[in-house]
Amino acid sequence: MFVEFLDKNSYLVFNDGKYLKTLYSLYYWGEKLSKEYFTRCYKSILVNLNYVDSIVKNDILLINKQKVPVSRFYRKQFEEKWL
Repeated sequence: MFVEFLDKNSYLVFNDGKYLKTLYSLYYWGEKLSKEYFTRCYKSILVNLNYVDSIVKNDILLINKQKVPVSRFYRKQFEEKWL
């Protein structure tokens, strides 16, 4: 599962590919969701660490085979929390 901010909306994307569109900001979700389980991997994406399978080049591969980008800026922080 991950949260993506796109076009002034946040999308909560679930494992089955379904999503929930909200008007809340990514900052809002970053404060509401557990910092133990969620971390930023890209400027506009928060990812649930429990659903990460691996990191392949500049992408995070989730357990449901979805790919989520990881930026150079957030990569080190992400890897420290995930590993």
